Amino acid sequence: MKTHNFLFRMSFYKGFIKCLWLALANMLPVMMEFRALRRHCLRWSGLKLDDHISFMGKITVIPGTAGDHIVIGKNSFVNAEVRFGVPVASVFIGANCAIGPRVSFETVNHRFPGNVLEHQSIHIASDVWIASGAVILPGVSIGEGAVIAAGSVVTKDVPERVLMAGVPAQIIKIYDK
Repeated sequence: MKTHNFLFRMSFYKGFIKCLWLALANMLPVMMEFRALRRHCLRWSGLKLDDHISFMGKITVIPGTAGDHIVIGKNSFVNAEVRFGVPVASVFIGANCAIGPRVSFETVNHRFPGNVLEHQSIHIASDVWIASGAVILPGVSIGEGAVIAAGSVVTKDVPERVLMAGVPAQIIKIYDK
């Protein structure tokens, strides 16, 4: 019993420290001088970040200890107030992506009847632009070079090089290669 209690406390403290690093990253001013420090604090909170990633403000990770489930590729840009709801499943964002303000990545959904929780990962390929206020729902994959319009709710997979818009999001335009 004592070993179980000790392991529980260690896991609690580890999660608590990750939450503190995330809180510190969110308290830093949005100035160029603090971008590297913000990136380091987010790495220490568990996020897996490649080089040259820019965060323009606060992000929310639900629960705060779930940063281990978030991977962001090199040269990507994440704007302010982005939300990652990742209790179990993961969010992968490829290289050279632009994530607008107030975008929400949700990896858990309720299924009725029975109120069963389903966890599904989200995969964003490289060179994707997700505009302000978009919501990406569980199990979605977004293809390379796709654009998601502001306020869209993405409920199904997105092919490469398309513009998706609406609630639910639909293909509006197909881009030439």
